[in-house]
Amino acid sequence: TYDSDALALMENNPDLSERIERLDYGETDPEAIIIDHKDKMAADFPALNEVDYSIKYVPEVLADYMAPAFYLIPPIDATTDNTIYINNKRLGVEERYTTLAHEGYPGHLYQGNYNLGRVSPLRYTIDFNGYSEGWGFYVEQFSYDWTEYAQNDPACADYFKLDNRFGIAVMSRIDIGIHYEDWTIAKTREYLLNYVEFSEEETRDLYRDIAQNPGGYLRYFAPYLKFMELLDKAQEEMGEDFVLKEFHRAILDVGPSYFDEVERAVDRYIATAD
Repeated sequence: TYDSDALALMENNPDLSERIERLDYGETDPEAIIIDHKDKMAADFPALNEVDYSIKYVPEVLADYMAPAFYLIPPIDATTDNTIYINNKRLGVEERYTTLAHEGYPGHLYQGNYNLGRVSPLRYTIDFNGYSEGWGFYVEQFSYDWTEYAQNDPACADYFKLDNRFGIAVMSRIDIGIHYEDWTIAKTREYLLNYVEFSEEETRDLYRDIAQNPGGYLRYFAPYLKFMELLDKAQEEMGEDFVLKEFHRAILDVGPSYFDEVERAVDRYIATAD
């Protein structure tokens, strides 16, 4: 639905590209952003006791090779060591607010600490990457509506949210194309040119990155779609009994797991409706 959604957004806001160029992205200090996230998320996510954390910056010598930002999962015997790294070379100011929602609150740092004491420590030795990254990408979408610019110009927030989802969807499709359908670099570029101008060199670099990391984008997007499917299901079946905070509690209480377990947890929540 990206094409139709994007077209409708542009038709209703013909000067949107100009407004985006003039946009003030608001707060850029990481500490202040996380405090703002904790305040904005309170209505829709279960409460969590105060958590100690630190924000560090990727050394310049490693900046070309590291992600724009990441939450460093603490050791199982030092669970209070919560650290978020920011890569200033790869994380622009326009992405800082929403990226920190993914890595911090209500993303990885929040989700990981919420589960402490609720699930067996053995679970931390098992990698449920789809749940964790799917949750991070899912909650990141909420943060676009929390931005300062969303209050002043909601269409800009809608654009960035749509663009973010579309970008990960395109990369996920290429991921499938390369690893399941044997796409070549030429086929990858042919697909990309349907949406954006990509040089041959840029396509080669992207192709190599995805080829070396099978499922790298799918671990974000496919679980996100599953969370959205469960959200739609709960809202439709519960009607006025649906409470977003309790839906999130059902997902969080089950902890990182297979999605059949997550779906059963949501079904139990749905069953509480009158």
